[in-house]
Amino acid sequence: MPALIGAVVFAVASRSLDPTAFGLVALAITISSLAAIIAPSGFGDAIVQRAEIGSDHLNTVFWLCAAAGALAVAVSAAVSVPVAHYMSEPLLLALIPAVSAKAIFDMAAVTPMAILTRRMSFHLVAVRTTIASVVAGAVCLGLLWAGWGLWALALSQVAGSAANSIGAFAAARWSPQLRFSPRAFHDLKRYGAFASGTRVLGLIYPDQLLIGFLLGPYALGIFTFSRRIFQIFNDLIAGALSSVAHSFFSSLQEHDEKVKSAFLVVSYLSSSIAFAVFGGIAALSPELIPTVFGSGWTESLSPVRAFCVIGLLSSIGFVQAALITSQGHTKWWFYYQLLKQCVLLLTAIVASRWGVAAIVWAMAASSIVIWPLTVFKSASIARVEVSRYAARFLAPAASCLAMIVTITMSMDVLALEHAWVRLLALTVIGGITYLAVLLLTSYKTVFDVTIMVRGNRR
Repeated sequence: MPALIGAVVFAVASRSLDPTAFGLVALAITISSLAAIIAPSGFGDAIVQRAEIGSDHLNTVFWLCAAAGALAVAVSAAVSVPVAHYMSEPLLLALIPAVSAKAIFDMAAVTPMAILTRRMSFHLVAVRTTIASVVAGAVCLGLLWAGWGLWALALSQVAGSAANSIGAFAAARWSPQLRFSPRAFHDLKRYGAFASGTRVLGLIYPDQLLIGFLLGPYALGIFTFSRRIFQIFNDLIAGALSSVAHSFFSSLQEHDEKVKSAFLVVSYLSSSIAFAVFGGIAALSPELIPTVFGSGWTESLSPVRAFCVIGLLSSIGFVQAALITSQGHTKWWFYYQLLKQCVLLLTAIVASRWGVAAIVWAMAASSIVIWPLTVFKSASIARVEVSRYAARFLAPAASCLAMIVTITMSMDVLALEHAWVRLLALTVIGGITYLAVLLLTSYKTVFDVTIMVRGNRR
């Protein structure tokens, strides 16, 4: 539901605002995210991972995060002046501090969210996320209707974070006490530090900063529009499953065979969905983008397809991340994310002279080059042969290829004038092709996974 709400709001906003407006808001969010680099949000993961947790641990993490959130807002306000001057965009003077306010709410929610995840109260997490999405969407659509322009995008970010934080406290039924324990901090600092670093690397986008400063707000708008399409569907696949997988793998730390079995099953499920979704978007994008988002975004066609490649790796990678971090290898995952960010940034710098599309395709190529590192690491932890693990992706990949070929051929022969009807017909044709080939190429695996999922539910 949250992903669907986000997609609808995004589609409406893209029809109301131009790439420059998207680019300015994206630049403000990127700068405020860089200011939040000090945020110890990974200490929430430390609460989930640690076997025994007391009230001192919870209160210590809350106040640590709250102080970091307030400092991030102050830093964002300070840097807004030179950034606005450099970009010759006075609007950034107010836009950057306004967007950075979400850091306070995000940091406040770390502890209650960790409590909910530790309890495996994922239904409450889902309800909270849905409410936050509804609030953010309502604020965005309402302000767009009132003529607030790009402020609708900016303030909806803050409203969503505020609703998310309030919902987390209400669901966890926990309130902080004015207490900070150095001993509790010491218990959590090692895992929390590396987990925080990993989260920061996943939340900051130096490539957006590079594009904004070198190519301008319009190019950044095209880039963030393309990335947003990827994020919507990536969240749809990985959003809820990521926290569930992390908690589930954490609970199986002493059961090697169960870890192996669960890892293979979840990997197959995630890849089957990812190849269908991102392969379908890549094939349908010439029809999808102008029909759903408007003709003003046709320049994003190539970047969207490149992000679909990244989306395939990301949707498989969240399972690897859950396994690696849940089994205590947060340090390795942090350094991998650091390497990945450095490679992507260097790639973006080299490719920037050829424009946005070249940057995204270079990022996709770099992601493919370093992806085997996580394949070997996760296979080693799960104690499964790399060949057996890689074989899980063969049937979804073959089904994806068949789907892309079918959709591409159908575009040339399908005589339907109404854009929405044509898009729906192509989607159905592609979906049927994918499912048919998947069943033909991996019927036994589909059957075994279905039996296993039903057994776990019982």
